[in-house]
Amino acid sequence: MLSNLSVITGLKLTDTSVPADRPVQEWIDRLVDVLAKRYQGQDIGFDFKQEAVWSVAKIGEPPVRREQTLNDAEIVDGDHVVVRPVSRTERYRARHEDIIDVVAIMHPGPRFDASSLMSWLSWWTALMLVLVAVSGIYGFSTSGVWAWPWWGGGLVAVGVACAGLSVQVARRGQERVASALAVGSVANLVVAAGLLVPLPERYDWLGAPQVAGASVAMFICSIVLSSKGPRQWRAWTAFLAAGSVLCAAAAFVIAYGGKGWVWPALTAAGLLLLKSSSRMVVRVARIALPPIPTPGMEVDMDELLDPVVDVKAEAGDADRQTWAKIIASVPESSARLAERSELCQQLLAGFMGAAAAAIAVGTVLSLRQGHFLPLTVVLTVLAIVVLLFRFRLPEDRRCKWSLLSAAAAIGAGAAIKMALWWPAWAPLVALVVLVSVGLILAAVAAGPFGLNEIQQRMLEIFDTMATGVMFPLLAWSAGLFDILRNLQLPGAN
Repeated sequence: MLSNLSVITGLKLTDTSVPADRPVQEWIDRLVDVLAKRYQGQDIGFDFKQEAVWSVAKIGEPPVRREQTLNDAEIVDGDHVVVRPVSRTERYRARHEDIIDVVAIMHPGPRFDASSLMSWLSWWTALMLVLVAVSGIYGFSTSGVWAWPWWGGGLVAVGVACAGLSVQVARRGQERVASALAVGSVANLVVAAGLLVPLPERYDWLGAPQVAGASVAMFICSIVLSSKGPRQWRAWTAFLAAGSVLCAAAAFVIAYGGKGWVWPALTAAGLLLLKSSSRMVVRVARIALPPIPTPGMEVDMDELLDPVVDVKAEAGDADRQTWAKIIASVPESSARLAERSELCQQLLAGFMGAAAAAIAVGTVLSLRQGHFLPLTVVLTVLAIVVLLFRFRLPEDRRCKWSLLSAAAAIGAGAAIKMALWWPAWAPLVALVVLVSVGLILAAVAAGPFGLNEIQQRMLEIFDTMATGVMFPLLAWSAGLFDILRNLQLPGAN
């Protein structure tokens, strides 16, 4: 009678059939030889060539005596066994380490090898470089106003050195180290640009001018990284570029006395960017990549457009040559189209992430006590609704994550502000948050539900109306209507 066992040798798990009613010593050597031939030349962490007497054992148990059968040892069909070298005088005692090793083999995971160590060291280096930039801000705050050029210049030197090292390391093929150095370079250059902006009179701490300088530096660094950096960074560079523009605009508005209406304006800018992100992606892609050839345009290799004729393939001798020539005859426009598609997905993720962040920050900071409290609460609810409706549109996972995260951040930020304003109502706020989370989890657990065309159209109309209502409400909360009402026109009584 045969018994099906899973034999563990080193890092390999092999299913095999062995006789259950015959002694182990009759078939164990043949089993080891078969496994040795199967894994010959592979480094699986098991030495088949060692001079030993073999037996099998359950996980964490002593080996079966060679004169016993599997039935005598109560090893049944489907068990996991380990091949062990034994001797006639050896006494085995199960050890905890053996069980751990076998569990690690049965549940393999990524090993912490040299590549993993290099990755850890790289991002630890990036974190240290970011902390260097943060220490520059701390040193600036403790040194006095007269020391602002020295800290800014020092961080510029660190950033330029990191950028040069990143280029040199990238040429040697160490992409992870180069990426970490690039992150450190950007952090130090951005902070340095902010510190190099002189403080206005009667100010002793960083403010809107320094944020504007740092935003400009961030925009320049994002443009450089999008053209010279790795392709997988394009989503982040698009996010940083759009975010730096919004931050610079907000800093200029605050610097010129518009602190009262900058947050509603930031929310409106985020809504506009969210609505126009698809059109912006197309325009940016046209600038970043060469155009795709259209019918009638001249191409570099006209012979690629000729039909493929393969006499041998037509005779039935070599079908593979036909497909090889067809693939070889595809114009360069197909490669451009694939590259453009990937770039558009990354740009869309970056732009929608920046728009969602702007909406979240602007909405939470627009929420304020007093006369505009009901209005800003309505704006908060509408912003969450718009983000949740827009969540259904993109297929990219990064876009969905950014929209959902922004909606959750708005709800959490509004709850925290209200709890800080009215501590006595904090339990009620917590109850509302818990009920909302429970309803969301119940809706998710209920599974997806389909909508017919009429329901989808109604939801689209509701989304459009919610987005349209937000703009006049934002203008109202910013005080724009009061400005227009109090505007003095020439010749008016």
